[in-house]
Amino acid sequence: MKKRVLIIAPAFSATGYGEHARFVLRSLRQHEDKLELFLVPTRWGMGGEITTHDEEYLWMQSLVRKQEEYLATEGQKFDASVQVDVPTGFQRLSPLDIGVTAGIEADKMVPEWANAIQKMDKVVTPSEFAKNVIVDTKFAVHDNFLNKTVGEHGIDVTKTPVEVVHYPVKLIQPEPLELKLSTTFNLLTCVQWGPRKAAHLTIDAFYRAFRNDPNAGLIVKTFGINGSKLDRERTMNAVKNTVEHFRGKDGAKCKVYLLHGNLSEGQMTTLYRMVDGYVTTTHGEGFGLPIFEAAYNECPVIATDWSGHLDFLCVDESVNKYGKETPGKKRKMFLPVQYALGEVPPEQVAEKMFRSDTKWAYVNPNSVVTRMKDLKKDPNRFKSQAIKLATYLKSNFNQKKQYDLMANALLGDYLNMSDWLSELNKEIETV
Repeated sequence: MKKRVLIIAPAFSATGYGEHARFVLRSLRQHEDKLELFLVPTRWGMGGEITTHDEEYLWMQSLVRKQEEYLATEGQKFDASVQVDVPTGFQRLSPLDIGVTAGIEADKMVPEWANAIQKMDKVVTPSEFAKNVIVDTKFAVHDNFLNKTVGEHGIDVTKTPVEVVHYPVKLIQPEPLELKLSTTFNLLTCVQWGPRKAAHLTIDAFYRAFRNDPNAGLIVKTFGINGSKLDRERTMNAVKNTVEHFRGKDGAKCKVYLLHGNLSEGQMTTLYRMVDGYVTTTHGEGFGLPIFEAAYNECPVIATDWSGHLDFLCVDESVNKYGKETPGKKRKMFLPVQYALGEVPPEQVAEKMFRSDTKWAYVNPNSVVTRMKDLKKDPNRFKSQAIKLATYLKSNFNQKKQYDLMANALLGDYLNMSDWLSELNKEIETV
């Protein structure tokens, strides 16, 4: 008998969490012979929705209709639930509840997250960094009788194990993309315009590095909330003000190009492949999907040397070509930017996503400038490195492998039980 699995996720959202939700669905779809899937779609903030109504979209819609019909006729009894959300959205809904989250982009999580995570049977997250933040965050234990702190506690991983499953490489055919660029050396950054991505630091460093270079360009692909015309107007005004501030009254010979709105996956592939490098001055990433996409499209990456994106920008060299083992050895295959950990701004703490003592990375501006200049000075060297990294990612983060890892991380016991019962039935038939 198939196991009924309820999936609660922003499956139609054109955001990182939306892509995470579709990764979960694609992984479980491979096992519809063993699982009966039901979908409750959620929104992710005020972000827009995917516009490609392909076969996968229609399949997800069919799971929504199935859930609505099941609710109307038989109630809501499920064998398991998979919930893609920040931890405070997790709920107890079935005998087996799995939470999927990108975690936090700083070094600690808030108590509300810990309490919600501990209610789940398992949590799956996309990077070792995100896992370590969840597992390593500790909270003071206060004795009210003694009126003092008597110890600390954190997540009990024996009760709620935390497992890492990285995103898969998506090999997308490039599609035509007409950009009128007058510069011959171009960098790209893809960001939501806001505090965490710190795109203003990228723009500042670009002007400092190439102010007098008419051949240098920076493409800022950005949005505020979604791809709407209203968002375009608001976001473009904010970005233009930032650009004008760093360009200064005397102007500059280098160029900054502003790109807003939704591009197809094929157009994004073209964009990653046409530029000379990808740059981010992010304060922190749970994973960093645009950085990952740039990397497996053979684009040299300049990035903050901290947080989730290190999982895929560093190559595992624990075993060398002679078979010698050096456990934990990694080689950086990007242009790392120096940083210092500092406290998250008070306005971010006020949103109750961060603790008052939480820290994230602040890049060294001079290091960003140096890395940009390094890439322009020796592009062939870093392109060769990027090609090697892309080859590594396509081998180690391929779709089949990651879909299998995700399916097993979520519902491996059910899937393996089905296999065991199938083999047992065959043996009985043979006897």
